[in-house]
Amino acid sequence: MPPLLALQAAVGKPVRLLPTLPPSVLGMRLHQALRRRLQQLGGVFMPGDSVLRADIDAGRVTGLYTRNHGDIPLQAQQVVLASGSFFSNGLAADFDGVREPVFGLDVDSQADRADWSRSDLFAPQPYLQFGVRTDGRLRALRHGEALTNLYAIGAVTGGYDPLRQGCGAGVSLIGALHVAQQIAAEEERP
Repeated sequence: MPPLLALQAAVGKPVRLLPTLPPSVLGMRLHQALRRRLQQLGGVFMPGDSVLRADIDAGRVTGLYTRNHGDIPLQAQQVVLASGSFFSNGLAADFDGVREPVFGLDVDSQADRADWSRSDLFAPQPYLQFGVRTDGRLRALRHGEALTNLYAIGAVTGGYDPLRQGCGAGVSLIGALHVAQQIAAEEERP
């Protein structure tokens, strides 16, 4: 009997799992289920590793180099960039502007650093809307052209304010579903 049903039978009352602030039991279970499914489909999960750079040839990502495998190019038919925003180093800011550090992707941002934020803490903060440019299929743009096998989702993309609009999780989830559909359709083509 599954643990949740066993607990429900033991206490004689309905038991429900509710999402809470991370780490939540529901979130950890979903993570474990998705990880198992990825591995069943032949995917490789490399926790604790980070992609540092990539090879790009003829509009395609052809190799990924990680902190732990810097001399071995990892290859994939499709690549999904879900690196987050500034706080997780998916975007980097310096005196010259805002950049995406792994692929050198096009980023929507303000040119003048003084326009990145407002002095009023409760005002909309422009930097929260900065992010990687994509086409309608969420393929990342580099030098104005879509990379055919690189998709961008979640906080690394721009054009919305996750705090003010309260939509960060929704943008991430819907973007992930959209990209999964794009990749599945691409893989089905002969």
